[in-house]
Amino acid sequence: MICVICKNGETAPGETIYTGTEGDTIVVVKGVPANVCGNCGEAYISFETTSRLNKAVANGASANAEVIVMKYSAEANKMLIRERAETAREFLIASDAEFDNDDLVQGSEKLWGAAAHAVIAVARQRGWSCDESHRSLKITVIRLSREQGDPLIEAQFGAAEKFYRNFFQDDMEDYERDADRPLVHDFVARVLALLESDSVNGTQ
Repeated sequence: MICVICKNGETAPGETIYTGTEGDTIVVVKGVPANVCGNCGEAYISFETTSRLNKAVANGASANAEVIVMKYSAEANKMLIRERAETAREFLIASDAEFDNDDLVQGSEKLWGAAAHAVIAVARQRGWSCDESHRSLKITVIRLSREQGDPLIEAQFGAAEKFYRNFFQDDMEDYERDADRPLVHDFVARVLALLESDSVNGTQ
């Protein structure tokens, strides 16, 4: 697009430096993706990126330092991990509400979604490639189960897979649903606990 500042240059994908303040703290974020004018250097940052930057500034200010310098890619990844983890927790609550209203299909979708978001969060933290496909999630869970030496991780994910199938087929028996729902809740809690454990141990 034509730059609205200089009216001459065209913008192209690039990077810029973003500076924000929160209280008495100045937060400088390097390597921020933006469309940059080739003539005057004006940078245009997307709404989504700006939203993440605002969160980064707020999180950085909690360190109680006067000036904080961070890399966008690393901070953005941390925020994506937190967003995935929070979505997993929200989906668990939403699934309970759907089941309470006897909407078994939507409850199944939300419960599977909670498991999927938890797995993706842990995968991102470890730098593993994992998308939202069933195959990718399954491979990640097997890898995680072996890493932790905990076969229960893979077994409980199997319970989540039943709800994945039920979303499409709607043929799950009541006794299966009642037996497997707690297993999926425990799976999500078990996986998300790894995020907290790794953060404490300094591996995030």
